[in-house]
Amino acid sequence: MLIALLELEGYRAECAPDGARGLKRAEEDVPDVILLDFTLPDMSGADVGKALRSEIKTARIPIIMGSGMPEWVVRRYFTDFDAFLAKPLDPEQLLKQIATLTVMATR
Repeated sequence: MLIALLELEGYRAECAPDGARGLKRAEEDVPDVILLDFTLPDMSGADVGKALRSEIKTARIPIIMGSGMPEWVVRRYFTDFDAFLAKPLDPEQLLKQIATLTVMATR
């Protein structure tokens, strides 16, 4: 559903089924922004975020962390995200955050 929403808004969006493949895709095709779920099947979103921040190619990509857990809980494991959205995600808030972060990244 999020892919369809983003594409309707003119974004090119891709989805990875797990953290390992998401990391690989991010390194191969450096995106403008990453929407990262805190709960993933193979590793935590915190571990993915830390791995992204540790690589030169992906360290500066804005990360929007999404979770059904409160932000303060997520921050106990990973703090280096640029925005947090509670689940269920509000499409308008998501689009607003993406627009803000992609503008900031081009400066």
